[in-house]
Amino acid sequence: MSSHLPHTRITYAISSETLPELFETSIIIATIDVYQSYRKLLDLSRLQILVLDEIDTMIIREDYRDNLLNLFENLSANSSTCQILAYSSTLSEQIRNFTNELIPNSILIKQKIDKQNLNNIEQFYVHCQDRNRKNQFVNLIVEHFQQTQILVFCLNDQITEDLYENLIAATDKTRIKRLTTKNNTQERISLIENFRLSIFRIFLISAQTAATLHGIDLDHVNIVINYNMPQSLGSCFDLDYVTYHQRLDRCGRYDQHGYLVS
Repeated sequence: MSSHLPHTRITYAISSETLPELFETSIIIATIDVYQSYRKLLDLSRLQILVLDEIDTMIIREDYRDNLLNLFENLSANSSTCQILAYSSTLSEQIRNFTNELIPNSILIKQKIDKQNLNNIEQFYVHCQDRNRKNQFVNLIVEHFQQTQILVFCLNDQITEDLYENLIAATDKTRIKRLTTKNNTQERISLIENFRLSIFRIFLISAQTAATLHGIDLDHVNIVINYNMPQSLGSCFDLDYVTYHQRLDRCGRYDQHGYLVS
């Protein structure tokens, strides 16, 4: 954004390590997960436009949703003229109803149904009896598809580390990287950028990082593996359909053929 707006001052807040002073720039880019750490630095009375990207994820995740509600509560108390733009890659009835409560009398713009089909992506579910069988199947995919990039999503950091150790025993270590909560912000940015540039081929991602790479164009990813199915953060641990859809959208970009294996 800075490269396209060289004369506009922009601030970003993506962690709890924010400066103890009010934001004075025209544009502020921030993540909802650490809203509590920078909310006192925002002068919401001066806010004219609020853009909420991936509001579906903010609604589905309980921790994000609490911060989102807190933001709207503060916004309603400080500004009556702010224009709100909310974007969502999915539009279930739950998300639509929740968004209507947050933003009443809003104008809805939807993509045509015939434009939403993903005919170029095949989805498979493979039942594995145990962790060893699952590892064997992932290794089989990695060995068989040598010319494509592969994204693998795991439930947590430990499973990600275990799978990484299993894969590097049979594959070139330089071609595999993993992203966990142990990686700091700069390491995370570097890993994602290097994967986008095809510097390495297999990328393991822990769901604890909340990273789906949503919104990042990955030209050469044809295979996405759900080593663990995405789960909601509620008490029931139901399937997280929003995250599943976002992972699905990581493969088969630009009408290339893609595979999602769970």
